Amino acid sequence: MNRARDIDKYLKKYAVSPMRPLLAASVAGVDQAVVIPALAESSSLFRTLSCIAANPSGELRRTLVVCVVNNHRPTVAAEEKIRDNQVTLAILKELMVGRIPSAAGPAMLKDDLERIAGSSLRLGCIDASSTDAEIPDRDGGVGTARKIGMDAALTVLNGGGPGGGVICCLDADTLVMENYFAAVYAHFSITDDPAAVAGYAHQKPADPRLLAAICCYEIFLRAYVMGLSFAGSPYAFHAIGSTMSSFVCGFPLCLSCDRLDDVLYGAGVCGRPGDEPADGRRGFSLPRQACQAPESRPYWIDDCFSLFAALG
Repeated sequence: MNRARDIDKYLKKYAVSPMRPLLAASVAGVDQAVVIPALAESSSLFRTLSCIAANPSGELRRTLVVCVVNNHRPTVAAEEKIRDNQVTLAILKELMVGRIPSAAGPAMLKDDLERIAGSSLRLGCIDASSTDAEIPDRDGGVGTARKIGMDAALTVLNGGGPGGGVICCLDADTLVMENYFAAVYAHFSITDDPAAVAGYAHQKPADPRLLAAICCYEIFLRAYVMGLSFAGSPYAFHAIGSTMSSFVCGFPLCLSCDRLDDVLYGAGVCGRPGDEPADGRRGFSLPRQACQAPESRPYWIDDCFSLFAALG
């Protein structure tokens, strides 16, 4: 496989137009990338980046974290969301050059910014928010933003990682553990699967009403995948954008995908985490996205089933 040729073909045919520049202090030595779309996420993105920054320095030095700050044009997007995005872009640009932004906000935000600036985290950002750079009206939001970031990551990975490099996806409010990058790298070092999904759990809200809603949602997500598995479907895995990772060399397999949220289906990855489907492909479980969750399963899954029983 001619990796450079295939990537060039993919970008020419399927990249979201116009191509938006990737801003980063340096992309030298990068063989792994993480893409995070953000829409009015200034209150959560930097906690996520702070969590990522707790990974070992060696992992951070070879990983570029690409934040795609995005919105539709002003007549479609809310004005306050666009303002929030501009604040996020300003903070990211300061962090990229190693400066601690003097951002107004709670002490927790300031602590997160100091932690990020004091780490080996390599940040990049794409402005899909400012005038003439917005997400096209005809396109969906987060899927298109994720695709923009993953396309940009393709152009900077040096091919030194497994499968030509690995691209991971998170959301702006996703928390990971200190061994997240190591676990991703280790998995792709021992498998030829073109893509995979990570184990996850939603964060536990304090509000009882929100907890009840999230419990029901968690039950739905897992019951749906269990149903697919019992039916013998080759697609019995969680297709959630913030849980997926892919080989760079897996991208030519999904050239027909309109959005990168479809990448797992386009790449033909089968199986839910921990299962061994009939065709021999496998999913895998990474450390959970909610930092307090135990290794074996989401840390409050018992709450879900207790609620389910109470609802009768």
